[in-house]
Amino acid sequence: MFLGHCDVVPGGSGWDGDAPFVSRVADGRVYGRGACDMKGGMAAALAAIHAVRSAGVELVNDVCFASVTEEETGGMGTLALVHRGYRPELGIVIPEPTSLTVAPLCRGILWGEITIPGKAGHIELEQPDWRDGGAVDAIAYGRRLLDAIDEMNAAWAKDPVKNHEYLPLPGQMTVAEIHAGTYPSAWAESFTIRFDIQYLPAELDEHGGGGVVRTQVAEMLARFVGDDPWLTAHPPVLTWLVDADCGETPVTEPVVTVPLDVMRTLGLPAVLQGVTCHTDMGLPIKAGVPTVTFGPGQLSVAHQPNEYLDLDEYRRAIEVIALMVVRMCTAASDG
Repeated sequence: MFLGHCDVVPGGSGWDGDAPFVSRVADGRVYGRGACDMKGGMAAALAAIHAVRSAGVELVNDVCFASVTEEETGGMGTLALVHRGYRPELGIVIPEPTSLTVAPLCRGILWGEITIPGKAGHIELEQPDWRDGGAVDAIAYGRRLLDAIDEMNAAWAKDPVKNHEYLPLPGQMTVAEIHAGTYPSAWAESFTIRFDIQYLPAELDEHGGGGVVRTQVAEMLARFVGDDPWLTAHPPVLTWLVDADCGETPVTEPVVTVPLDVMRTLGLPAVLQGVTCHTDMGLPIKAGVPTVTFGPGQLSVAHQPNEYLDLDEYRRAIEVIALMVVRMCTAASDG
């Protein structure tokens, strides 16, 4: 089965030429929101299936194509597909952009937020102790929290459990948003961050989610509070927003070995490398289906203005996928 998501992130601003949702071909590339992530990969899979059928190749195994939604915010489309019982025996290929590397691994992600309470007061006046009615600067506490996160990330970077041989980066807690204050002359009455955390299959909890990592963050926050009188009386609030799980397929599975062999046959680099972000791999892997991510496009240009797909790489992806279908779904592979 080839499984792709047809939803995209918002178009955003800063595009050259036409609007994000009007495709533009220039300099050997197609530009537009979703060209790379991941309509290009879906089109490559469809073109490859069409090529095999047009060539009259007799298949003894079925080939399926699945288009789902909602991958960008959690993966409910793939959850619905798995829930309805789709279990292809040989495996699933997710043609997300991997620059034609074969990815048997994807990381899970956790999204959450932490809010530190403060107490508003006139910023230009000397303030008494908060127990005597004085103000409390939430931003000052926020700076300390960011330092605590940096310290935890430094420890995580050295932790073997946070690293994987197929990934260039360790799991980290990355702050993406900061919200604080309401007025220039008032102490901030709250400080809120929203963050993204990446985790690996070795860190899955007994329910198959990111509970182990959630506990690590809660423990970091407890150390941050310590015996501080204000924070002890007014503890920070930790809220979890998303837990999108990870997955790993053994590299001995045909869904991994066949595309690598096809790449060698075509004279292309045969590279194993995990996906540093989240894809829909985790759900079918949990259901017992070997799954890899493989497709055209540079993931680094996804979600950006002027997102594009290199058309030469797109054509190479079609060749690889077509030969993969032939080798996995015909009675003989020597023709």
